Amino acid sequence: MHVGLQPPSVAQTLGIVATVSAVQFVLTRVAHLTDTRYITIVTAILLLALLTITYRDRTLIGWIKHRRACTRRTPRLAQLLSHDNTAILWDHTNGHAAVLIGVTPKPFSINILDQNGYWSSRKLDLDPVRHELRQFDIRLHDLTAVTVGYTYAQQNDLAKVAFNTTGPINAIAYGRTYLRVTLDTATSANSIRAREIDGFKDPRETLASGMARTLQIASSRAHRAITREGFIAKKLSKAEGTQLHQDLVALLGADALAEEGFTHAGNGGPYLVGFTPTAKATDKTHSEWLRATTEVCASITRMTPATASTDSIEQYYCNRVQRLDTVELAEAADLRREYGQHTAIATTALPLAVIPPVTAVPKTIVSATDPAGAHIVPGGVGIYLGYTLDGAQRVWLDTTVASDEPLWIIGPRRAVELLLIRSASLGLRIDVRTPQLAAIAHELRHAGIGTHTQPDMTIVAVGDDDHAPAPVRVVWSEHPIGQRPRYVIDATAPGILHVHTGVDDPTDTHEVKVRWEFNAAEKALLAKAHARR
Repeated sequence: MHVGLQPPSVAQTLGIVATVSAVQFVLTRVAHLTDTRYITIVTAILLLALLTITYRDRTLIGWIKHRRACTRRTPRLAQLLSHDNTAILWDHTNGHAAVLIGVTPKPFSINILDQNGYWSSRKLDLDPVRHELRQFDIRLHDLTAVTVGYTYAQQNDLAKVAFNTTGPINAIAYGRTYLRVTLDTATSANSIRAREIDGFKDPRETLASGMARTLQIASSRAHRAITREGFIAKKLSKAEGTQLHQDLVALLGADALAEEGFTHAGNGGPYLVGFTPTAKATDKTHSEWLRATTEVCASITRMTPATASTDSIEQYYCNRVQRLDTVELAEAADLRREYGQHTAIATTALPLAVIPPVTAVPKTIVSATDPAGAHIVPGGVGIYLGYTLDGAQRVWLDTTVASDEPLWIIGPRRAVELLLIRSASLGLRIDVRTPQLAAIAHELRHAGIGTHTQPDMTIVAVGDDDHAPAPVRVVWSEHPIGQRPRYVIDATAPGILHVHTGVDDPTDTHEVKVRWEFNAAEKALLAKAHARR
């Protein structure tokens, strides 16, 4: 229930008495009124209501103060340090130190959507990470998991073609995921002191050595828990943390981040709107909201020790939209708008930002040893390939995770054109070395968005010059090769893609056959691209 009562404190009670007495004095001594009972009673009731009636756990007077203060919030960046090629974020105001851990699925992961709307995508359970960080002598301040992504990079004709192909889906196609592990140096002082390296002349360097080693141990524990669950975890360096921050600022919109408002952030679009799940929200709430929105969405899960034996869990969502009417259905999707806290929630998603206070939001309290049920799906589902042979499931392939080995496409040129056209709405920068495909890629605007200064993917044919590969490489061969590569799409059978992506983990889907074809909109787009070559 949103509305409640909060008993006034002793100071507030004395303040009410003093205010009523002052009003009584002014009315009788200054205004010379004879009957002031009703005015005095109304004044007392009004003051009592402002101080005791709560909405979303905040008093009415608190909402007034919050409304006046929200526009004065300015995101602040932590001091960025480096130790052993790992970025360390230092917030000297609060005494917090943090490290960033990037999380991705395995390269070329297959994601299957069944008829009931459930994905085969592997989920990262945050409980093992939380339990690793809650043990021994290091004191965790918070563990924050962030995923920022979108279904379509831009709401344009390419997005319309992609929507006509797949319809609405309850997942993001492209996303970036990271974990922020934050320690409170005050409560972890003994741990830091025990790990200090003696021999420095400057005591500040001695303290810094202990803090850096403590953070390295905490981040290694989190890293270990993540990799055990079948994901790739990487402690971000100073340069990588800075680049990730710039990428997410570009996605969320720097102008909107600087213009906090009460109902939304931003002045004239794009806008940022922050939400939290209501008490009625379920595990499906987030996926259903992703089905309803195709623009940039930040999903944040924050876990904070509440006491020595309990943890507090909060969830935030923040959407960047061009039109505010696109988020009007949020209340119907069991989400509530967080008035005056849109920039605060968006700032929580930024790696290098000092996390501002987000107040009066719903939270769940769980025992430190009990499962919290908090799961995230790192990254996005990737590009759509088609239906399984029985027509019961649809298949996506994530082509955004860096890999030492390339993805091979064996078969006709149209199979490579399928990858180009299906990835056109993701906003990737693709470097195509094959001349007969480069012109098509250019027409499909594979130049990247935001801060994509380097290619995200390189596509070459067998025999092409490949001296500057991107993190993701695709090699095309029209004819079968001598041995089957680890990652391969075999399109030699007409209308069928045989996708094979390694066998490291038997619990993952690593092989599937897909029926594929171009729909009318895609054929028209390809014909237009071919005509302009």
